[in-house]
Amino acid sequence: MHWGSLGGDNFVCGRACHYLPQRFLTWEQRVPLPIRVERRLAAILAVDVAGYSRLMGEDEEGTLAALRAVRRELGDPKIAEHSGRIVKTTGDGLLVEFASVVDAVRCAVEVQREMITRNAAVPAERRIEFRMGINARH
Repeated sequence: MHWGSLGGDNFVCGRACHYLPQRFLTWEQRVPLPIRVERRLAAILAVDVAGYSRLMGEDEEGTLAALRAVRRELGDPKIAEHSGRIVKTTGDGLLVEFASVVDAVRCAVEVQREMITRNAAVPAERRIEFRMGINARH
């Protein structure tokens, strides 16, 4: 089948006709284009590091190493456990897509709880603390 458009009139032609105006097609040859709207419920978890600029200013190498470790040891496994997919990363954060709001919330809560444990032995000015927000789309 060939898809065509001429003068705003969209049509599908079952024959080898290329961009013929509709007036040259029989009624059987004219089929309106299907309008497909794909709707998908998704939850986006937005994460960023509170005080990132200050942490980087005080100890860039240490901060980057700590962030890499947190992502490798905690973030990536939790995201995978809850069927999330990283959509975008930035220097101090990321956006993660989940199929459900429940998965996004569970992932966020588990990461935050683990970060409390990890930060317990770290001086307050060197702690990595995440700000998180969830946006549900449907």
